[in-house]
Amino acid sequence: MIMSTQQLKYLMALLFIVLLTMASFAYFIILPSEIPLFYSLGRIQDQLAKKEFIFLLPGLSLIFWLVALLFGKTIKDDVVIKLVDLVSFFLIAVLYIILIRTIYLVT
Repeated sequence: MIMSTQQLKYLMALLFIVLLTMASFAYFIILPSEIPLFYSLGRIQDQLAKKEFIFLLPGLSLIFWLVALLFGKTIKDDVVIKLVDLVSFFLIAVLYIILIRTIYLVT
C-alpha cells in the first residue's frame, strides 16, 4: 500500500505526538511536585504548576493534530490545507521544545 504525502505527514505528526507523550511519562516520575510551566507570568510563584500539567503539552499537540486532520478531510483548497498543516506542525514542535526546556530547567 502506497501512502500519499498527506497521509505520511499526518502519520509523522502522530509519531511526534506519541514521542512527546512518552517523554512526558518518562520524566513524570523524576519531576518535582511543581514545575515552571507558565513562562509568560511575571512572578516565579505564578509560573509554577503541578507536575500533572506536563500532560497538557501532549494534549494540546493532539488537539492541534486532530484539527489539522479535520481540516484536511473537510476543506478541499490545497493552499488552506498546507497552511493548516504547517501551522499545526509548527505548534507541535514548539510544544515539544517547551517540554524539553521545562524538563531541562527542573532536572
